[in-house]
Amino acid sequence: MFSSTVASDTDPRDRPRSNVYLSAMLRTPSDRIPVRIWNISEHGALVQCEYPLQEGIVVHLERGCLETIGEIAWCGEPNYCGIRFDEEVHVAQWVRLASSGLGHSESL
Repeated sequence: MFSSTVASDTDPRDRPRSNVYLSAMLRTPSDRIPVRIWNISEHGALVQCEYPLQEGIVVHLERGCLETIGEIAWCGEPNYCGIRFDEEVHVAQWVRLASSGLGHSESL
C-alpha cells in the first residue's frame, strides 16, 4: 500500500492549527466513512468518525476535489483520531473550499 512518513527536524504537532468544522470523507483500506474535521495543519488533522479506527492504518482524507494521504497516528474518545499527513497540505485551500460552496459544512 502507501508508506506514511513526515520528514522533519521538529515535531509537526508544534505547527499552528486552524480550528474548523468541516465535513470530509475518510477512505480506509476497507471502508469510506464521513468524518468531521475539527482542526487542520500543514502536517495533520483532528477528525471525528462514526466509529473507532485503528492506529497505524493508512487513510485518504477527501474533501471536494482535495485529497491527501496519511496515517492514523492516535485514537481517542469519542471516536476522535489524529491523522499525520504524508505531505504538507495547503490549509487555506481546505478551508476556502467551505466558503466557495464546493465543500460541506453541515453536521454528520
